[in-house]
This record gives sequence, C-alpha cells and structure tokens, in this order.
Amino acid sequence: MRHRRRLNTQTINKKKYSPDQSPLRKKNRFPFIKFFVYIIIIAGAGYGLYTYGYPMMQEYWTSEPDPIQTREQQSAASNNKTTVTADESSQPETNAEPKIPPLPERKVQIEVLNGCGEQGIAAKFSEILRQNNYDVVNEGNFLKDGNVYFKVDNSKIIDQLNTEKNQQNAEKLARLVGIDKQYIESFKNPSPIADITLVIGKDFNSLDIRN
Repeated sequence: MRHRRRLNTQTINKKKYSPDQSPLRKKNRFPFIKFFVYIIIIAGAGYGLYTYGYPMMQEYWTSEPDPIQTREQQSAASNNKTTVTADESSQPETNAEPKIPPLPERKVQIEVLNGCGEQGIAAKFSEILRQNNYDVVNEGNFLKDGNVYFKVDNSKIIDQLNTEKNQQNAEKLARLVGIDKQYIESFKNPSPIADITLVIGKDFNSLDIRN
C-alpha cells in the first residue's frame, strides 16, 4: 500500500513541447531540408556548367582543324595563288604611263585674194584648196596702199611667216596651183592673218590645179 501510494503520489515532470519544438519532429525534418539543399546546389552547378561550359567546349571542338580538310584547303589556296599570278602576269602594267595619242597635224592656213577683178574667182580657188586639205581662213580683194587693186598680172604666193617649214609649204602650194617658184615672196608679218597668202592675178586662166 505504501509503495502503491508512493507511485500514485510520485510526480513525473514531463516537459511539454509545442508541435514545432518536438525533438522527434525536429530530428526527422533536418535530413529532408539538407537533401533539398543538396538538390538545389547540384541543379545550380549543372545549369552553370551547361550555360557557360558547354558553349566553350563546343567552340573548342568546332575550332579543331581537320587535318585532311586543312591539306585540301592549302592545296586549293596554292592553286588559286598560281592562277592569280599567271593572270596578273598577262595583264599590262598599271603603273606604266598612258600613251598619249599624237595630235592631228595642223592644216596650213591660206588667205585667198582676188587681184584680177574676176567675180567669184577667190571663192572658186578657196573651194579647190579646201578639197586639198588646206584651211582657208580668209577670202577677199587684194589691197595695195590700202585700196583695192585688180591689176596684178601674175598670180603670186606670199609666205607670211618666213620660216623654213612655211617656205616648204609655200612651194608645195605653188606646185598645186601651178605658179612658178619665182613668184613666191617671203617676209615676216608680225600679225599675219594666215600662214600663206594666195593672190590670183590676170593669168588665172593659165593656172592649172595639179597635185
């Protein structure tokens, strides 16, 4: 009886815990939290490796030269270089000075004057001279001392430049028109209208145009 009473009267101090503070519940929850943390860490590491590491590895793999393809490319480049060199050798040098075409020869300028009074005679001879590649720059009447003079007996040629080249041109014109060389005059005109002056005299009917 005494023993049973003591048991009945004995106080058992039990510590009360809230559901969240229960030792058993706390002990059982920790492994799950740790497991989820590990999962998150592993997932983050995998994502980072895939995001940053995979492109770098792919670039490295793709940049790795293929020995066979490299040899083919080198051979093609060598053939292309040879072709370009051959084409360049066949082309003219671009640094060479361009050839300037020669200027056309200047025509001899002729002045035709009427010294006989025959109407239209200067125009007639001018047309003949143009057909023979002369440049007739003036037609008119022959003047002497500032007045019209139609009493020229013999046709004559006047060299207005008095140069060796122009004297040769005057002799050539004399042969064409049919004027004797003794009727060729030369003097240096400071302001000539033409290189040569042809004065048609009263003997115009005896002049024969010949080459």
